[in-house]
Amino acid sequence: KGVPGAIKANFGADQSPFTVIQDRREVCNNCDLYDFGICDQEKGGCGCVLAWKVRVASESCPKGKWLAVDDISKQAEWGR
Repeated sequence: KGVPGAIKANFGADQSPFTVIQDRREVCNNCDLYDFGICDQEKGGCGCVLAWKVRVASESCPKGKWLAVDDISKQAEWGR
């Protein structure tokens, strides 16, 4: 999943809204798995480059700390 996500991020495809990007960055920057811009696999993270991952709307945190944009919308519709 990493390479397609990186390509999407670099070409602006499947772009998250700016506020979502900001929220995701804040969560990642304060996460124990954050290590110099990477979600550290050795600590149990996904190994992704977070500058790219947070920009792609269809991406989500595998630890459940933030959702894909479609999932956020569905959650709001269901009143959760």
